[in-house]
Amino acid sequence: MKKFYALFFILFTLGVSQAQMIEVTFQVDVNELALTKKISSSGVHIAGSFQGWDPAKDAMSDPEGDGVWTFTAMVAIGTDMEWKYVNSNAWDGNDEANNRKHTVVDNGGGKDILPVVCFNSIDTCTNKGVTIRVDMNDEIIKGAFNPLVDSVTVAGSFQGWNSNTDKLKDDNADGIYEINLPLAAGSYEYKFIKNGAGWEGGITGNCVNGGGNRVMNVLANTTLPTYCFNSCEACKLTGPPKKVRITFRVNMTNMIAQFGKIDTAYVAGSFQGWTPGAAKNALTDPDGDSIYQGQDSVDEKTTYEFKYLYGNNWGYDETGLSGLSCTTGGGNRKVDIASSDTILTAYCFNTCDDGCTPLPAKIKVRFKVDLSSEVPSADGVFMKSTFQWPQFVHAVTELKLIDPVNGIFGTDVLDIVPIRQDFLFVNGKTDADQENAKFKDLGCGVLNPVGAQLRTIDLTGLTEFADIGYRWNVCEELTNTKNELLNVNMRVQPNPFSDNTVIKFDNTKGEVYTLSIVNVLGMEIKEIKNIHSSEILLNREHMSNGIYIATLKNSKGAFSNQRIIIQ
Repeated sequence: MKKFYALFFILFTLGVSQAQMIEVTFQVDVNELALTKKISSSGVHIAGSFQGWDPAKDAMSDPEGDGVWTFTAMVAIGTDMEWKYVNSNAWDGNDEANNRKHTVVDNGGGKDILPVVCFNSIDTCTNKGVTIRVDMNDEIIKGAFNPLVDSVTVAGSFQGWNSNTDKLKDDNADGIYEINLPLAAGSYEYKFIKNGAGWEGGITGNCVNGGGNRVMNVLANTTLPTYCFNSCEACKLTGPPKKVRITFRVNMTNMIAQFGKIDTAYVAGSFQGWTPGAAKNALTDPDGDSIYQGQDSVDEKTTYEFKYLYGNNWGYDETGLSGLSCTTGGGNRKVDIASSDTILTAYCFNTCDDGCTPLPAKIKVRFKVDLSSEVPSADGVFMKSTFQWPQFVHAVTELKLIDPVNGIFGTDVLDIVPIRQDFLFVNGKTDADQENAKFKDLGCGVLNPVGAQLRTIDLTGLTEFADIGYRWNVCEELTNTKNELLNVNMRVQPNPFSDNTVIKFDNTKGEVYTLSIVNVLGMEIKEIKNIHSSEILLNREHMSNGIYIATLKNSKGAFSNQRIIIQ
């Protein structure tokens, strides 16, 4: 009998011991902290006596994205705990000022759920930032938004205009979506986006600025007014709106004169989610009059923003519309749709002109840049400009080393329309390699639609060859570098080559030439003088694999260049 009682006592003791361990849930609100200090990239952690005061051991989580971080640990009932919340995973000064204290008790169900407290405070947070709302009911009625599969986000100046970061929720399924963001007091611009790509456009009213962006002035615990998507008013629809046909038309005469004819242009705008290259929004010119057109179905009594594209993607779109009469002021065209089919005026591409003013005939232009203060990139030296298409794309217009002694790189002779042209030099192939001087502030540049500073030159009125050069990243123009170009049809065959190649050129008069070979750093590797023929056999000899510049000069200093590659 004694053995039975001993066994019962052991089992009872084990049961009591196990029951003493319960779930303790810690909760901290970091919304106010986020108003003045970024939440650590490593997240919020907890460190305390129950886990060895290790700030890297226990990461908290915020699965609902509401700024309240939680962590659950198993702790014995009756334990006197001390702990801190840490905005980091190390003791680096981002922890709370004082230790928190609590004695673990069972509040029911084997759990002890601690109340939500504000970071570094014993109270709840009072400043939650701003609640942003948008009513999607009109979009739902129009069939332009399906709550089951579609999403709506907000992007703005407070987060770098990222269209996929901040997703709104509709917890009560009333068609009104909202999000709470820990924004510091101040003024911000923003827009709503459907499915990460369908940006609002064509909004008018007192909730937007001149550029068509919504504006908000944030104070503590601000809840913004609820407007309908793409509107400064409340949603109004009780049934699907009437659809009307809109015919988009654009005059491409001047684009064809500059860049050549294309088969298909496009229109993109708020009526179709700002999707460039959408097949249904293709514009064609079947009668060859340079006016491209196409149709789409849109809602009546609605204002839309849009742009034409001389191609099928962003980068081929209109960029010079800011401030013009047919636009929103923010660089997009606008159209107010009535209750009947609409045919748009065929404005000239990139203008608000009804018809295109004929462009002057193209002239010959060469651009040069002095790179003597820089190390030329092995990826090459280029220009990005308005006279290339697509505009401002890297690695389209190349510059070759034409003056090794002075570090001067130059383009081939280009055929360019003599109007204002904007450009930058690029020592490489990426945005990080391009010039970054404040050219407008320095007096030789302009601002593009997104505020970047570009070089500019007005070629208006020129009818003859223009030789234009600048020093890298400054406004200073080059002087005494206007060596004439040889028109001798210089070619290298084969190229690339391994052992030798033949350089051929036109030399019907038997003139005397000199050939020099330099590497990409401007060092002369080989020179051949007194050339009377029209062919030169170039042997590799001691030259290693790589890129070289072959320069052919006559007795007057006129020259022609070709890049050669040894492999």
